Amino acid sequence: MSKVIDFFRLIRFTNIIFIALTQLLFQYCIISPMLNHVGIVTTLNTFDFFLLTFSTTLVAAAGYIINDYFDEKIDAINKPDKVFIEKSIRRRVAMGLHFAFNGLATLIGVYLALKTHNYKMALINPIVSVLLWFYSTTFKRQYLTGNIVVSFLCALTVIVPILYEKQLFHSSDELLPTAHTIIILMDCYVLFAFLTTMIREIVKDMEDVQGDTKYDCRTLPVVSGLRVAKRFTMIITLVTLVLILFILAYVTVYYGGSIPLIYISLLIIIPMLYFIYRLYTADLQIDYHQLSTIIKLIIFTGILSMSLIWFGFINL
Repeated sequence: MSKVIDFFRLIRFTNIIFIALTQLLFQYCIISPMLNHVGIVTTLNTFDFFLLTFSTTLVAAAGYIINDYFDEKIDAINKPDKVFIEKSIRRRVAMGLHFAFNGLATLIGVYLALKTHNYKMALINPIVSVLLWFYSTTFKRQYLTGNIVVSFLCALTVIVPILYEKQLFHSSDELLPTAHTIIILMDCYVLFAFLTTMIREIVKDMEDVQGDTKYDCRTLPVVSGLRVAKRFTMIITLVTLVLILFILAYVTVYYGGSIPLIYISLLIIIPMLYFIYRLYTADLQIDYHQLSTIIKLIIFTGILSMSLIWFGFINL
């Protein structure tokens, strides 16, 4: 039983749920209801979209496995209680799971690409798999490169469902307003995903600075120091806060009502302000760990805010 638990911790099961929830909410709270409202059926049916989300989580799980595979020594310093490879899962088994997950995800991607005649989509899972491999071996040890790569891949989670809806990019006059709204909302959530992930990745680098320094990782806190890293993170956080205020204004204007205002204010804006305060006063490793948890909760409530758009749309 303990090995099963360690496996789920190895693949960051909570993060996997976040990824799946992001795609499901974006598809069924934004894309699907808005297209159905103008009489258009989504390209992927329920089963095919489940396969898409499943393949996305497989690639993510494989990425977490290979990351821990190459970070065993660093993790032994930074977070010894979270080292699972060799302790409960053999390195050979971990590598086998990595290739099996990526292989299955690639096959699913090929199936969906052939079924929808959108052949370029077959390349996404292999490309992401390669990026995650090089992230684990190289990028994460380079100045800001790893942070940017992971942030981009998290943003890609939002983009992928829209790439299957080719009609949004060749819209008729009747569909154009709907397509425009969907793409604007996608842009907002893509920026939110990219920026909040960047914040969390840098905070994690600040938390892991001891082990990263010993093994010559050229992360932002190691190269520029914690003070510069905190200032840089503060700037990104303030930019993200402005984006959140923009989303609040957009939802309020187009969907009205007090629920979006209350939800975003209480569960996103106020926690973001609290995060800024805690970041300013952070000094110890435990402080950065708590900051990582706070921003993770903000990401979660940001994901759930997609449901507000669904309720607002249905009530039109």
